Amino acid sequence: MQRILLLLIIVFSAITASAQPFGGRWMTAGGANGTDCLWFRRTFIAKECPYRAAVTIAADCRYVLYVNGRNVSTALYTPSDRRMPSCSTYDVTRFLRPDTNIVAVRTSPSLLRREAASLAVSFFGSDIMGERFAWSTEEGWMSCHAGRWMTEEGETMDASEDIPHPAYGDMATALWQPAVPTEGYPSASVHDNGVTAESIFGYSHHSYNTLTDNVQRAHTILRPRYFDIIDSHSVSYDFAPGFFGFVRVTLRGCRRGERIRIGNLLYVCSGEIDEQAFARFNPAFMRKITISGDRHFKPEQVQEVEGICL
Repeated sequence: MQRILLLLIIVFSAITASAQPFGGRWMTAGGANGTDCLWFRRTFIAKECPYRAAVTIAADCRYVLYVNGRNVSTALYTPSDRRMPSCSTYDVTRFLRPDTNIVAVRTSPSLLRREAASLAVSFFGSDIMGERFAWSTEEGWMSCHAGRWMTEEGETMDASEDIPHPAYGDMATALWQPAVPTEGYPSASVHDNGVTAESIFGYSHHSYNTLTDNVQRAHTILRPRYFDIIDSHSVSYDFAPGFFGFVRVTLRGCRRGERIRIGNLLYVCSGEIDEQAFARFNPAFMRKITISGDRHFKPEQVQEVEGICL
């Protein structure tokens, strides 16, 4: 077993060294501000079918990485702390397609400055003919707003916009604009976590080591102890003695554009039969959560309330 693990580490090290994925150009979204959550996306067209590939991402924000619409990690987001920009490498071989591959990143605002997120992404590997490839510039990357904002109260999520999912759907071109280069941080200020432990060893909640992967994971899903209907437009749920994380609420029968306040989250409904609302990048201490809404909201629209404990 030790020989197999050693071989995997050597293979990843060889790919990283030969493809030179580090030193990518920092990019951001033009016109975005320090409260906006963003999407970045690029489609890579291969000359030959990719055989093995990895993505290295450096970022000054919290982010979720997708390849061809698949979340490449079991983490809720990366990094888990706010101390410095982070850098990690993910094996994405199992998500590859033979022709085109879409790499997308959902980001929070910058954790270090009152600005939009900045990140640098490298996509590299080898094809079935043994030829190596690497893309490490901001050219070809597009950006758009993610329908989320950070606010003084917490987070706002607008699900009312009817657009394809940015991680894999067709691009609504009017909403996207080219990413722009930023004069980012010197490479010495980026803490490199190397190849993620999950990529090498697989994920197991029994063996997960917070010193190895700087990520945020959900550890427990809690149910409220009881609820209390306050009036015709509000209801409260008690998670005593409380937890750190966020609340995920499943709603049914809401109108499109209906506004519902869920603790530190303001949610604008999509109008789908069932929809879920939760604060993605802004965890907080939770105990008694009040759910209230506009004149259209009724407590019976709440189908399920879960506490996601981090």
